[in-house]
Amino acid sequence: MRGHARLPAAGLAAAQAADLGRRRRLGLHGRVHRSERHGWGGGGGRRALGGGPRRSALVRRGGESGAVGRHADSERRRDEPRSSGGAVRFSALVLTLDEERHIARCLSSLARAERIVVLDSGSTDGTREVAAGFERVTVAVRAFTNFADQRNFGLRESFRPGDWVLHLDADERLTPGLALEIDALDPGPDVVAYNAAPLVFLGGTPIPRASSFPVYQTRLTRVGAFEFAPFGHGQKAPEGTGALPHLTAPYEHHPFEKGFEEWRLKHERYAVREAEELLARELRAPTWDVLRDPIRRRTWLNRFIGGSAVRPWLVWSYLMFPRLGLLDGPKGWEYCRRRRLYEGMLRDRMRSHPRR
Repeated sequence: MRGHARLPAAGLAAAQAADLGRRRRLGLHGRVHRSERHGWGGGGGRRALGGGPRRSALVRRGGESGAVGRHADSERRRDEPRSSGGAVRFSALVLTLDEERHIARCLSSLARAERIVVLDSGSTDGTREVAAGFERVTVAVRAFTNFADQRNFGLRESFRPGDWVLHLDADERLTPGLALEIDALDPGPDVVAYNAAPLVFLGGTPIPRASSFPVYQTRLTRVGAFEFAPFGHGQKAPEGTGALPHLTAPYEHHPFEKGFEEWRLKHERYAVREAEELLARELRAPTWDVLRDPIRRRTWLNRFIGGSAVRPWLVWSYLMFPRLGLLDGPKGWEYCRRRRLYEGMLRDRMRSHPRR
C-alpha cells in the first residue's frame, strides 16, 4: 500500500480498534485532552543543537552539491501549489544532528509518507549516509540556528505551497495509529495545521504520566500557511494562527537513548536558551485567551515562577503527584528526577542573567 492510499472504512476501523487497545494498555485512553485542563507539561527531552553561521547546502554522495537519496530525481516543483482541502497525503521533514543510532528507526516509521526530507545540521557520524540509503529520502545540510528557523527553511526549500508535512526529530517515530489518523483526515481549506502529542519513553518504557501526556505541539502543517516562531527549545505556530485541531494518537519520543551525560550537556544548552526567552517576556496578568490555551498557559506559568528557589521541587512535585508520575514506576521516577535537575539549571540561568 502506498503511503497516501486511503484505507477502506472497515480496515480503518479495525486498525483504529487495535491502536485503541494499545493505548488502553499504556493507560492513555481517555487522557488525550488532559493538557487542556492542566497548566504544566513536558518539555524535558527535546534536542538542542549547536549553533553556527546561517548557511545552507545540499549534499550528494562524495560531497558534491545536490540532492541525496535513491529518489532524489523526483524533487517536486515548488512553484506548483497543491489544491487545498481533500484527503491528506503527507510528506515528512526530519531534523538531525549526529543521530546515526536513531535515524533508521525514525525513517522506517515513515513508510506511509510520500517523500521524506532529512535536514541535517552538520553531523560528523554516519547520519547522512544511513538516511540516504532509504527510498524516497532527500538529504540536505544547513547550519543550525534554532528549531523554528530550521523547520521554516526545510518547508520553503523542499516542499510546495499546499503540501502537508509532518515534522519529526530523529529520536521520534510515527506510530501506526497516528499514521492511520492522518491518512483519514479530510481537512477543509481553512485548516492549516494539526497538533499532536509525543508519548515519551525512557529505557524503552512509556512514561505518559510523568511526562504530562498529552503535551501538544504543532507537528502537521500545510506549507505556506504560516512560519514557525521560536519557543523555548522548540517552536510553535504564531499566536495569530488561533486554535488548532488535535490529533488523538501520539507519536513516540525517545530522548534518553544516548545516556545521561549527553542528556545533561544538551539540557545545559536548553537552559541558557530558555532562560533568555523567558526573561525577555514581560510578566503580565493572564488573559482568558492565555488561560485556555495550554501552550500559552505553560509559557505564562514558566515566566511567573521564573528563577524561584523552589522551582525544581515545585515541578518535581507536580509531575510526581498531581500528574501521577509516581504510577509510572522507576522509569517515571527517573524522568521526574531529570526534570528536577533541568529546572534547577533553568533557575540558575535565570537568577544569574543580566536581565534579572
